[in-house]
Amino acid sequence: MPQPTGQTVSPKRQSFGDWSRLAKTYAAGTVVAPHAHSAGQLLFITQGVLLVETEHARWTVPPQQSLWLPPGQQHGFYAASETVLRGLYFGAPWMTDAQARFPHAHEVHAIAVAPLLRELVLGLFESQFDTATQRSMLDLVLKVLPRMANLPTNLPLPSDTRLRQAAMAVLTERAWGQPLHMTAALAHMSERSFTRNFKSNVGLTYRSWRQRARLIVSLDLLNAEHSVKHIAHVLGFASSAAYVSAFGQLFGSPPGAFVSGKEG
Repeated sequence: MPQPTGQTVSPKRQSFGDWSRLAKTYAAGTVVAPHAHSAGQLLFITQGVLLVETEHARWTVPPQQSLWLPPGQQHGFYAASETVLRGLYFGAPWMTDAQARFPHAHEVHAIAVAPLLRELVLGLFESQFDTATQRSMLDLVLKVLPRMANLPTNLPLPSDTRLRQAAMAVLTERAWGQPLHMTAALAHMSERSFTRNFKSNVGLTYRSWRQRARLIVSLDLLNAEHSVKHIAHVLGFASSAAYVSAFGQLFGSPPGAFVSGKEG
């Protein structure tokens, strides 16, 4: 996977008046507490997998993909593996106006990064571009963003405390094969009450949610170059074919094509 070269690396945000940038590498296991920025934020992951959690959902950002965070959005994150990040922050009034022109500007969403967007983002960390050129590049980034496809890497989380406790236990412990009655017991509910309340609270059946969770978790395993056979086994799929089929239904391409950046 290509890595940025000749980049300006800044462990702290560098401000240029109406925009700022952050180039940072996070060690595996790094946890950043919930916080918010007054500016709109585009996170581009060049290496590793970043888990970003908001009040209502968890987003997995795989390598060579991005996440958009609107101004004021509370979020925290966890580096599932060593993660190289390039972050852009759009704070000027003209940028705010430009943000308003794309349909998902007020929503957290993962973005499938096309080559043009990738080069523009990385180019803003190069030293050879003057202020006027950088501003033109930023303007083009904001014009290109609406044309990028969304990635379905969000996992909705229950707002109900008991349901959230059970769901997070399944995620944390990777308890994909845990019987339903045991998961329901974690929420202090019967199976019937748990399944009814889970769908009402999350918008997905528990079975559909668990399937989505497994597939999103598999992105980190793919990034670590585990085989499809190993991933299917670890995540409890009946076979490699079953995993590949389910992956394709959610992400629109086979696992190998997705991680090699050919999903678009």
